Amino acid sequence: MTDVRLNRDEVDEKRRRIDAMKEAFASAIAARQAELHAQKALRRRSVWKALLLGKKS
Repeated sequence: MTDVRLNRDEVDEKRRRIDAMKEAFASAIAARQAELHAQKALRRRSVWKALLLGKKS
């Protein structure tokens, strides 16, 4: 009976570790996507500025 309880505890601990890794991975992906989106928006602004300033000159 004790062996069963220990095995169940080990399984629960492994599951918690896996869940924590999944959450960390998802957070890292979300952060990277936000970073890429910010870079893309910055490039768009740069292009628009160049186009607008080029037309004024």
